[in-house]
Amino acid sequence: MENLEQKEGATPEKKTAPKEFAVTVELPSGRTANIRDGKAKHAVNASRLINGDQSKFISAMISELVEIDGKKVTFEDACGNMPLRDYTTLTITLGEENFI
Repeated sequence: MENLEQKEGATPEKKTAPKEFAVTVELPSGRTANIRDGKAKHAVNASRLINGDQSKFISAMISELVEIDGKKVTFEDACGNMPLRDYTTLTITLGEENFI
């Protein structure tokens, strides 16, 4: 079995983030994601979005904290329309940066 970190795109490439963001990462799709430094209000908003379905919490946090190519990620995109490699990269980055 291959080590995931050896595969292209498995380890997110971090860049210098614009002032209002904590982290910028290049996604496997070639798009650029900027991630805000989370606050309690983001977790509260994410909890409201998921309506008790804990399986959607990470998606809700992505929608609260992330912009891709300058556009805010919607909850619907984070839950279903986002390419899986991009979603996985964002999930890994949020975990590594202690946002979730």
